[in-house]
Amino acid sequence: MPRDDRPYPLTYDLRHEDPPVTAAQLAEQLRRGDDRGGCDAAILISIVYPQAGGVSHLIVSRDGRTGKPLADVELFKAWSMMAAELSRGQLSDELQHICREAFDKIRRVVLRDRPGPGLA
Repeated sequence: MPRDDRPYPLTYDLRHEDPPVTAAQLAEQLRRGDDRGGCDAAILISIVYPQAGGVSHLIVSRDGRTGKPLADVELFKAWSMMAAELSRGQLSDELQHICREAFDKIRRVVLRDRPGPGLA
């Protein structure tokens, strides 16, 4: 259980807008200093570093079309895209290689399972 006096340097607020907010409305909010963005779906990984050591992760997702958590297949797609991004990032060569292999394997399976000629 978190302590009442524990400081959190970041806070977050993921809202389902109904009706949806327009790009112009977001631009006006940004001009006023509101730190907001807009999207159709979002995944947030909340990370807490307890003072006693260790780390705690909480993954929260929302599909803006339904207001519900994203389907696992959507989380999987995003995870595979993170692997692709990390394969080009600042990780060690070994970790970049692992990420590249993971993404390439997923890509091959997805393309193989798509309907239509010439995609395998």
